[in-house]
Formats: sequence, structure tokens, C-alpha cells
Amino acid sequence: MVSPVLLPSGTCTLYRGALALNDMGVSLLERGAYRAALDTLKDAIFVMKRVFPSSHHLHPGSYDIDAKLSRAYSKLASSKLEKPCSFNVEIVPHNVEFEALRSVLLRTSTPCNRQVNFVIKIEVFDAEDQCVDVHSAILLHNFAVAHLSMSSLANSSSFVQRIRDGAFQLSSFARQTLGHLMQVDGPDTLEYLLQCNPCLILVTAAVLHCQIQILEESGGEQWRAVKSYQNLVLLSEIAQNFDKPQLCNSRNAAAA
Repeated sequence: MVSPVLLPSGTCTLYRGALALNDMGVSLLERGAYRAALDTLKDAIFVMKRVFPSSHHLHPGSYDIDAKLSRAYSKLASSKLEKPCSFNVEIVPHNVEFEALRSVLLRTSTPCNRQVNFVIKIEVFDAEDQCVDVHSAILLHNFAVAHLSMSSLANSSSFVQRIRDGAFQLSSFARQTLGHLMQVDGPDTLEYLLQCNPCLILVTAAVLHCQIQILEESGGEQWRAVKSYQNLVLLSEIAQNFDKPQLCNSRNAAAA
């Protein structure tokens, strides 16, 4: 289970700003404003990087959050479809309910749904319970999907491949960010995470699904696609057979 992470002093505004930019970028993707979505999600990543201590030496003027938010609001208000129906995006809230999560897992593990691009909104922010790694992975994943959306507009095959390569790299960063949180010993651990940290499972599934799509479209290393697909199927099968007992409560009581 992800432990709460306290943000360094003075960074909460930046953190909230990064999450707000993420959600506006996702809305732009849904509307088909792919270029605006790409720029907005790039700003979200830029701001999120400034949350961490290693970047605190940077001058505040170098990342004016108010200007970035204002620019994103303007893009959202004036967004127009770039290419209607060319790219299938479906928004999922990060605080997904269990039954909705089970549905997403089933769909991501079904080949006929491969062309659906799941993007994640962070609509609720709790300053007392910050899952910085998970939220960072969400931003990276959504930015990867934004890259894929741009590939649907490109005319040059070499440019399309460069975009896909960039998307896969971002998706890999997201997966690495989640890696230490997804230390799974077996089905029991997955069942525990399904109930106690469904957001982690959701993001992991979305990232795996995105990587499979990129590899299949680009003709990349198919063994990676097969392995990712097997992981998705495992998550889905456990979720479909899971009756959702009160694992969190029972384990917390035992720990006490």
C-alpha cells in the first residue's frame, strides 16, 4: 500500500497546479485538441518536476504556475477538434470505484479494446494523503497518450515513429515510477492492492495497455507486448474473481 508522502514546504501550490494542468490536458485530449493537450501536459510535467527537492534551486520565475494555468484555461475555452473521431480517448477518474476498476481491467485485457486510450484525471486532491509517485506516473502516462494522439495527425511515417518512440519512453518512465509500489508476491498481494489501492492498479493497467498499443503499432519488440498483455490478463482475472472482502480493515486491525 502506498504510504502518504508529505510535500516539501512551499510546494503544495505547485503540486495542485500540476494536477490541475493534468486534468485540463486530459479534457483537451477528450475534445480532440491534441496539440493543446500535448502542450498543457508538458507544462504539468514541468511543474511537477519542480515539486521535488532537487529542483528547488531554480528561481520561481522560471516556472510561473499562474501563467501556465491561465494559458491552459484559454486553450480549454477555445479548443477545437483537430481531427474528429481519429483517436479514441476515455477518461477514468483516479479515485475509481472497485466495480469500475474491474470493468477497466477487463477492457484493457481484451484485444478488441486495444484502440481505446485510457487517460486519468486527478479530480480530488487530499493534502493529507499525497501519492506523489502515483500522481507523477499518471502525468507521465497521460503525456504518453498525448504523444500518441499527435501521431494520428502526422503524415510522415518517420515522424510517426519518432512520436511513438517518445510515447513509449514516457510510458516506460511511468512504469518505472510505479515499480517499487507494485512489489507483488502473489495473488494475495494483488487482491490487497485491488481493494486498498485501486488507483495504483488502475494506473498500472493503463500504462501496460498503452505500451501494448505502441509496440503493436510500431512493430517493436513483440515479446514486450506479450509480457505486458499477460500481466494485464493476470490483473483482470484476479479482479473478476475477487469478491472484495474487507482486507484493509482486517489487516489494519491485525497490525494494531
